[in-house]
Amino acid sequence: MTITRQTKKALVAFFAFILFFVPPTFAQRWELGGGVGGMLYKGDLAPYFNPRFTRPALQGILRYNVSYSTVLRANIAYGHITAKGAVSPNVYIANVEPNSFKTVILEVCPMFEYNFFDFRSPKFIHERGTPYFAAGLGFYYFQPGTYESRQTSPVQAVIPFGIGYKYRLNKNLNLGVEFLARKTFTDLLDDVKTYNKRTNNQRGFKYDKDWYMMLGFNLTYTIYTIECPFDYNK
Repeated sequence: MTITRQTKKALVAFFAFILFFVPPTFAQRWELGGGVGGMLYKGDLAPYFNPRFTRPALQGILRYNVSYSTVLRANIAYGHITAKGAVSPNVYIANVEPNSFKTVILEVCPMFEYNFFDFRSPKFIHERGTPYFAAGLGFYYFQPGTYESRQTSPVQAVIPFGIGYKYRLNKNLNLGVEFLARKTFTDLLDDVKTYNKRTNNQRGFKYDKDWYMMLGFNLTYTIYTIECPFDYNK
């Protein structure tokens, strides 16, 4: 994968968020870890979730626990998305002009998490896990495949959102599972536009932007500088 100037700027912005946006105090509030899972695409070639197109993906997570319920998070994900037009319910794509695509996805997002339970609160010492909601606004890099899609920027905005569940294995280790959908603002992830310029036949859906999503497991390590529980400010 060739790293473009836009991608380099995106990575610089990501690390700037980590170093400057999140307060560097109270190290016991920090969590660092990663995860593995599957990435899946939804768009013109696969208008419904099709598990057969799931591909492996990796994830990096940095959390800053503002309070027991509120979490700031920096998230980086890497994977591939793919689909085959031969199995598409779109008759033209499936029968007249079979199509397929594959592209890498490199995503960087600052995010917000809300824990539904007071996770790690000394008042609820037996509460070892909590469901949570996560959302953010970031950007991703993809590899346009056709001439038409190469006319757009390979770095695009994205809105990730979804739910998860985290469980405290011990004082330091936390195991989690989450599902995050990604709302994009392009219809060119799959190289399928509304019309084929050569034949003027319909190939895609004008108002149906492409999506991708990730289901995965993660493991984070909580950094403590003192032995006593930290009294978060609510």
